[in-house]
Amino acid sequence: MKTWPSEFLCKRVEGVTRPRLSALAMQLKSDIFHFRVVRDICGILVEANATGHIFLSGWNDYEGVNSLDETHFFYGEQINAPELISHFSLLKVSQQIQEAMRIHEKPEIARIEAEYQRLLIENPKSELLIDLQYEALKGYAERIDNALAEVIDSSNFCWYLGDLLYYVYAEPQQLEDKGAQLLYFQPPITYNSHPVILLPPEPLFENDENESF
Repeated sequence: MKTWPSEFLCKRVEGVTRPRLSALAMQLKSDIFHFRVVRDICGILVEANATGHIFLSGWNDYEGVNSLDETHFFYGEQINAPELISHFSLLKVSQQIQEAMRIHEKPEIARIEAEYQRLLIENPKSELLIDLQYEALKGYAERIDNALAEVIDSSNFCWYLGDLLYYVYAEPQQLEDKGAQLLYFQPPITYNSHPVILLPPEPLFENDENESF
């Protein structure tokens, strides 16, 4: 699921004590998770189970840290495990998703990174260096995001969809042709809207900022 505003479900409704993701999980009686990646600046896993409990892990450089007790936050929610994400802590997920979260443990990743560093020193003009660069220089959370995409959306249809607002209003047929179902909701009276200029985005389904639920 993609939302606009971005990360809408990670925020609380005014006066409510839980994020929308938690309330939705309770309403659907289903486990839900949100995974957010913005290069290496932010890598957050938000888990919400069917009873409304939430657990946050990862890091978020946007909101900073409470200097008194070094508490980390994501949209005002305390990050329970402010460290590199390696597993789900609250939800029971499939073996495939568990393996995707542990992608960094694969020997192949270590081999690629070591070979890239070796060539960078010994033969910086090697064509192989260029071939290895994309995989070797991936961010920690970005690599997990790519692995999750292979499990959950192997077609890469919507996983990397950016510029959602543009496509919904300017090119909705492209989304529908891909099988996407568009849902529209009336915003609450407390929602502060701002004028938005719709500019042609990057090629469809290619974007550096990834957001998935």
